[in-house]
Amino acid sequence: MVSKQMGAGREDVRDPYLSLADVIAPVAEHYDVILIDTPPENYILTDLALAAAHWVLMPTKTDIGGLVGMGLVAERFQKARRINPYLRLLGSVLFATGTNATAIHLEARTAIADAFGGNSPLFSSVIRHAERPALEARKLGKLAHELEIEAAGQPAWWEALRDPTRKPIQRVSATAASVAADYRELAAEILTVLRDMESAEEQEVVV
Repeated sequence: MVSKQMGAGREDVRDPYLSLADVIAPVAEHYDVILIDTPPENYILTDLALAAAHWVLMPTKTDIGGLVGMGLVAERFQKARRINPYLRLLGSVLFATGTNATAIHLEARTAIADAFGGNSPLFSSVIRHAERPALEARKLGKLAHELEIEAAGQPAWWEALRDPTRKPIQRVSATAASVAADYRELAAEILTVLRDMESAEEQEVVV
């Protein structure tokens, strides 16, 4: 990226931030949806993704750090539209939050609206705060639905106590099932919103 940026500005040199878009374009037609996940602290990867994407799905926490980080991404979103005019905001998703914290969610919605100039595209689905499954996911390198399957297949704790010959095992928290359900609900909502947004765009083109 550094070497490409040094040559940027010449008429015969394509904008370096379109590099990822150029790589994805030849294979994009073979997929219904392509998800690009980027760490928020890596600005180069974020800018590459924004230049290649059509829709932006932004996860955020409700604490001040998460909302400030979302504001920074919103600024990069506006700058990226100069390179990628087709870039649109699909919505924002609250992560690691209480499922019944409606007042806090309302505050987050207001902050999102301020960051994006009056629009508040906050998904109704949220991913709940569950510290044990979060730790297990990182430790075991598994996704929420994989932890859910593992938790369902493990013996009950009282069965392990009855068998003195059984070696101690690391039990997976049953809360993983609730987190996995949150992700399934979110995935369904994302696909529904994505379908509706793309249908609306197609109608605008026809008109």
